[in-house]
Amino acid sequence: MTFDDSKTFAKPFTLRMEKALAADTELLEDVCENEVSSAHLTGGVKVAPQVLAKYAGTYEFAPGREVVVTVAGDQLQVLDSTSPLDNLFVARSETVFLSSLSQVVIEFARDAQGTVTHLIRTGAGKDGRAVKKSR
Repeated sequence: MTFDDSKTFAKPFTLRMEKALAADTELLEDVCENEVSSAHLTGGVKVAPQVLAKYAGTYEFAPGREVVVTVAGDQLQVLDSTSPLDNLFVARSETVFLSSLSQVVIEFARDAQGTVTHLIRTGAGKDGRAVKKSR
């Protein structure tokens, strides 16, 4: 997309973004990185609040690198210092969540008793597995 508005910008500029097509899914809206207007963002799938609550907690990718997952309405907020803009995630399924900003995906894994054990983060060149430490 090229922006050419001489009243607003000194010169035209072009932005390019590639998005992966996920066939047979609901289209998700992108939100500015400040997330101020995120209240209107809804997930592709409705996940029960009690299920979302099980994902909340602190996860450790490696010693010294932790992420904190909290519930924000129908979405999950993931605070990760290595990806500060990828912090609001909407549901693609009961266990898979997509960043509202990029194509980063977080999937939660559970043991046979249904306890959340870890998350797997893929996308944006920062793939990894983080073990759940606490609630």
